[in-house]
Amino acid sequence: PCDAYSPTRFFESFDQPKESFSLTEVNGLEPKISKAHLGRRVCVAGHKVGVLRYVGKIELDPGYWCGVEFDDPIGLNDGSARGVRYFVCPPLHGVLVPASKVALVQEEVG
Repeated sequence: PCDAYSPTRFFESFDQPKESFSLTEVNGLEPKISKAHLGRRVCVAGHKVGVLRYVGKIELDPGYWCGVEFDDPIGLNDGSARGVRYFVCPPLHGVLVPASKVALVQEEVG
């Protein structure tokens, strides 16, 4: 699932698809991850875990995107990008990434 965090690997991985957590769009309309998953723990690019705060389209970029709030200040924003607010989190705790780079974290039972 999620490996130990490495800033270099984290951002380089956006250009390298990984079959194990690819969430491609279903029927070209909606991603497998949805607004029903808001508030759930997710893994971004196979490297870092955070909370899913936004799912949808963003201005100027095609496809579906996810807004994730990290526990630590390892993100790129505060939930806004290019002057548009998508979700709210502390500065440097948020990131917007293509939905294909986000996977739900399996919750452990027991």
